[in-house]
Amino acid sequence: MGTLVSFDMIKHAKKKLEADGCRTLVVGASGAIGSILLQMLKKYNGHVTAVCSGTNAENCTRLGANEVVDYTIKPFGDQLVEQKKEKFDVVFDLVGGKQTEAQSKPLLKKGAMYVTAVGDNMYMGMDRVLSCGEFCGSCCGLMYRSCCGCCSSYKYVMSQGAYPPMKEEIWKPSVVESGARALIAEEVPFSEAPLRKAMTRVLSHHAGGRVVINLEIRD
Repeated sequence: MGTLVSFDMIKHAKKKLEADGCRTLVVGASGAIGSILLQMLKKYNGHVTAVCSGTNAENCTRLGANEVVDYTIKPFGDQLVEQKKEKFDVVFDLVGGKQTEAQSKPLLKKGAMYVTAVGDNMYMGMDRVLSCGEFCGSCCGLMYRSCCGCCSSYKYVMSQGAYPPMKEEIWKPSVVESGARALIAEEVPFSEAPLRKAMTRVLSHHAGGRVVINLEIRD
């Protein structure tokens, strides 16, 4: 699923990514989807900045990031504004929430793209169901951005997310040809105590990749 989400996000911003000197920011770069997205971005010749914790910085660099911003030090937007780095052509948001977009907004060039896989609510669809008010608010926010996009300094795009790989033109380039695979953060045996610990790690939203359950039966 992570490869399909990443492929769809890149599809929206492909023209910008293909331009010389494209600068890209990936928020949530060390997660299962973020690690795949970094690998897919390597085929383009632009500059990629990854937002992750310091403990995952080495992994993000190995997967293709040119530089890393540690959000645990202070908000990533504040750090990049203070560093007075060149602004970005594309921001890929894998965390979600209005705060993430607010932090990213000052970093975007005029005419840039903000591509999110999550939307207004952080971690939407991962471990909780939206209330009726949250759902309606999110839909209204997306409609507003779609209708008023021409008046904004940047284009906001909500990725379609994962969809069934029914067509070869989607499945082949995203899964087979890209060779991108999620980081394995931890492998746990199929027993109660390790599974509880693994679930706690996953629900923290800071797993640093996929948590794999080993179903092998050993004597």
